[in-house]
Amino acid sequence: MAFLMSMKGLMNKKLFVVLILLLKLFLFIFLTPMTQANDENKTELDWRQQQVKIIYNLSKFVTWPIDVFTDEHSPFHFCLLGVDSFQFALEELVNLPLRGRPIEFHQIKESTLSENENCQVLFVSQSLSEQWQDILKQLENKPILTVSDMPEFAHQGGMIGLIPTTGRVRFKINVDAARAHGLLIRAPLLKMAQVIHADE
Repeated sequence: MAFLMSMKGLMNKKLFVVLILLLKLFLFIFLTPMTQANDENKTELDWRQQQVKIIYNLSKFVTWPIDVFTDEHSPFHFCLLGVDSFQFALEELVNLPLRGRPIEFHQIKESTLSENENCQVLFVSQSLSEQWQDILKQLENKPILTVSDMPEFAHQGGMIGLIPTTGRVRFKINVDAARAHGLLIRAPLLKMAQVIHADE
């Protein structure tokens, strides 16, 4: 009888150990990827929020032709072209004033770009990098500040190219592209950027 009790106790201990191991395996398989994904999503969101702050502050140093606004109370239109997690960060701008004007956010498609001429700032998603030259043709001579973090954006006719680096965001400004669209970028901003020209 004592032997049976001893065996039963040993089996219970083994069963307990097996259950613990199975639980650890379950947590490793199902929860670790989720945690890693959450960390990656948080990093992506933090990067996007940092970009939005930069774009908002950069816009303070850009002058648009006065006729792009109907009156002194007309809003700034910040537009996102394409699908991008940037949308959620950009939407936070609607609560901020920019040079005395409210901000409105719009997400637009490439097919409706010509119908959205009210955009003052246009962020172009990296997902549209292959279509960028076609998009640029649609924007010809329009007073729209183009911004993107796609590689070599400012060298390809874009106005402000955001460059991710450790701890901060650097940016390139194509002054010729801005000038061709009737936009004036002020000297204090140019001093903080890497300035390039259309032929570079």
